[in-house]
Amino acid sequence: MLRLLFRYALLPIIAIVLLCYAAIPLWVPILATALLKPYQWQDIELTVAYPTHDNWHIKQVSWRQEGGAGTYVTSLTDVSLNYTWQSIKARQWPQLDIGVAKSVIQTDPKHLSLIPSIALLPSQWLSAWPKFTVAKFNLNLAAQGQQFALSGQLRNQTEGLSILSKISTPLQQQLYLDATLGIDDQVEAKLFATQNSAPVAKLTSGMKRQSTGYVWQGQGAVNLAYTQKLLIDLLPLDLVQTTINQGKLNSHWKITLPTGAGKDNYVNFESWLSQAQGQLQSQIQMAASNPNVKELYVDASLTQTLEPNNAPQWRINEGSMVRVSPAWNHTKIDPNLYQSLRLEQAQLTFSAASPVVIESLKKTDLMGSKTGLRLHGDINATLENTHSVYQVFGQLSQLQVHALNHWQGVANLSGYYLAQTDANPWMAQLPIDLRQLQFLSNVAFDFDPKQWQFKVQPNSKISATQVVSRREAGTVQLFASDKLNLTNDQGINLAYLPDQDYWTWSKASVYLRPESIPSQGLEIHLGEGSTLLTNRPIEGSFELRPTSVNLPNWPAFQALSKGQLSWLDGQLNVNFTSQLPPYISSLNGQYTWHADNADHQLLVKVEKVNLPPLMPQLKQLENASGLPAPLLVNVTSGLANYEADWRWNSKQLVAIQKINYSKVDARSTHLNIKGLTGQSEFNYSRNRSKDKQSGIINGTTSGQHQVKANYVSWAPDKGKSLLNSEVTFSTEGWSGMRYQIERINAGWLGGRAVGTAVSILTERLNTLPITLQDIPLGRLVELAKIPSLTATGEVSGGVNITIDLTPGSHQTWGVANANLSTSKVGTIQYKGNDDPDTSDKAAYLQEILSEFEFQNLSAKLTHNDDNELQLLTRFVGSNKQFEEGNKVDFSLTLNPQLD
Repeated sequence: MLRLLFRYALLPIIAIVLLCYAAIPLWVPILATALLKPYQWQDIELTVAYPTHDNWHIKQVSWRQEGGAGTYVTSLTDVSLNYTWQSIKARQWPQLDIGVAKSVIQTDPKHLSLIPSIALLPSQWLSAWPKFTVAKFNLNLAAQGQQFALSGQLRNQTEGLSILSKISTPLQQQLYLDATLGIDDQVEAKLFATQNSAPVAKLTSGMKRQSTGYVWQGQGAVNLAYTQKLLIDLLPLDLVQTTINQGKLNSHWKITLPTGAGKDNYVNFESWLSQAQGQLQSQIQMAASNPNVKELYVDASLTQTLEPNNAPQWRINEGSMVRVSPAWNHTKIDPNLYQSLRLEQAQLTFSAASPVVIESLKKTDLMGSKTGLRLHGDINATLENTHSVYQVFGQLSQLQVHALNHWQGVANLSGYYLAQTDANPWMAQLPIDLRQLQFLSNVAFDFDPKQWQFKVQPNSKISATQVVSRREAGTVQLFASDKLNLTNDQGINLAYLPDQDYWTWSKASVYLRPESIPSQGLEIHLGEGSTLLTNRPIEGSFELRPTSVNLPNWPAFQALSKGQLSWLDGQLNVNFTSQLPPYISSLNGQYTWHADNADHQLLVKVEKVNLPPLMPQLKQLENASGLPAPLLVNVTSGLANYEADWRWNSKQLVAIQKINYSKVDARSTHLNIKGLTGQSEFNYSRNRSKDKQSGIINGTTSGQHQVKANYVSWAPDKGKSLLNSEVTFSTEGWSGMRYQIERINAGWLGGRAVGTAVSILTERLNTLPITLQDIPLGRLVELAKIPSLTATGEVSGGVNITIDLTPGSHQTWGVANANLSTSKVGTIQYKGNDDPDTSDKAAYLQEILSEFEFQNLSAKLTHNDDNELQLLTRFVGSNKQFEEGNKVDFSLTLNPQLD
């Protein structure tokens, strides 16, 4: 029975088994194809060897699979299945050792969002995988037209799946990936730029299952400099042009995710995050540069908050900071402008004073849709110079970021500018010196790359602690030392077009007011205009309200002015009329400034200035300015017209001043003048370059003068006066004025006194030669105060007058010598007294001169050895009552006394 059973039953079974074993390479591929058809495996090719009790070698297997996530083509070579009878009995996967694995994957873009959830939850699929080792794999991945190539090793063990791979990007860049996907949903990944180097990115992630979902915690870090190179084709142009020199992004998060799953147990990551709740904290530290930025430094902390069914909310945390140093040489702004303003050393710093919420904006128009950001919170902006020349502090609000180079918002500004001439060359071009500027303003701005727009809100203010005139004749302080405010009552719109490099502005009105007396000050009104229209002037008007003006050693007075101003081709023209009560009722002027070479010109014209109120004020300037003596007399009446042409630049200052005066009455200690008329012209020049080198102000002053006076006297006595005098002279210097007399012509004692070509120097004893013409002899006798002597006839000759200007001298003038002779015959009548004690010589002289008719008379006045006046006279003539009228020739020496 057993023999029959073995022969007819067991032997056929054994034969069949042996036959099936021998045909394994034939029927196993056919069976595998049939079994894998439900899984959409196609084009299956399988080459197997004969299995053993613990191993089965598969020479090659390849297949193509199409699914919702994409198309996969896979090829495995030298696959070894290792097993035991116990593992087979327990229905466990065999251990797979794969020699070479090759795969080509073409993903469907719609399913790219599934990849993160697949990678973050390996427990959902890794538990079903067998343990295997792939000694070498090649994976070609095509995603959205981009080709990626991966090659390396795979190992799946109890603890999880390990991947060590080299990645080739579409830009032929190479990266190295070292990742572990744990069966407990712990994921670690590191990305290297080169082998044996520090990672350029790393990620640690963990998912923990809870009753209502997952708690996802993790942290990551990215090298921003390398990431920029890696993603350069995907970045916008602004970021491509920005070179990140060094930078790092660190993040950590804790997020609660729902447990919902989609098709094939995969989850769309975007949909998954839309139901998430938690926070992502990121810290960015970066140093970069850009063609428009010399230095860009970022140290910022960001928080992303996730809430179910709400869009994620981003927040810039308090203390975040961005610092920028603009590269002005890559702009079209005039280098002279930003260099003179010291903007080359400028640093602009933005910092978050409080948490700033980021809102996403989307604008759609005919050109398409644009995405931007709106920032809600307090952002401080500081613009400062590394040399502390200026600092601008601003609080930004309503801030919108449309692009890296397009910002919009409102700035509440404050700051200072130390406007010193030596540190700011442009200050030397201004007609006034602003010592320190402080400003406070609210400005709405829009830095559109095509057009920068600024809207200066009303009540903005620029303050100066002092305003000082550059006129060197005496420091002029407007508004005393009060703080001066430049304000606007209405908004001002400004626009700058960087590509064309020109400005436009709306109508504007600004006010320059002293803080303590806002009713005073200057109003300036400008019409709308543009710097592009070079053939059209920028026009405006101004009005100086009654404003106090202070001069050193001068009482304050009021100034009023109105005028028109225009700007064309780098030239400022100002025409104005002014009043300086109570001294000047009307002043007309024109000011011109050539900005290119900093040339200034001031034309001034004043008519009918009443001198009596003005001249006493000049005396107060004597100690400060060293005024010449003619300006220190007491003027009781008179008018003057004044014209001046002042021109100056950084190298020199020149001025031409003309003064016409009329009907002037004046007096001093030794002089009394009435009916003075004439004109004076002063020329002033000063080399300002030499002044800066030496530190001493040296100017030269010269003058030409023509003067007429109805009456000039130097004493109340009769005869000590000049009538209808005319003097032409020139002067040199100012306080120590030197006089060059060109011509003197005056009426004196009924004749004329004439002088020419003589110099008068200060602090010296000067001699003035005077020629006397046709002086009545009787007037001279009266001047000598000899009541018993009368005379007729006329004399002429020369007199040397001394003018003593030496320090400490009390006598300002005197007679040095004289030489006179007869120019017209006359008589001398001497009435002697009845004194019986008269000497014979005196009696004899009285007899001769009782009725003396002279044909020639000469007189020579000198000083004797005792410095007393000595008059030597010679008489030639006759007396009918003496010696029968015969001709007499005699001399007489006298010692006259002249006061």
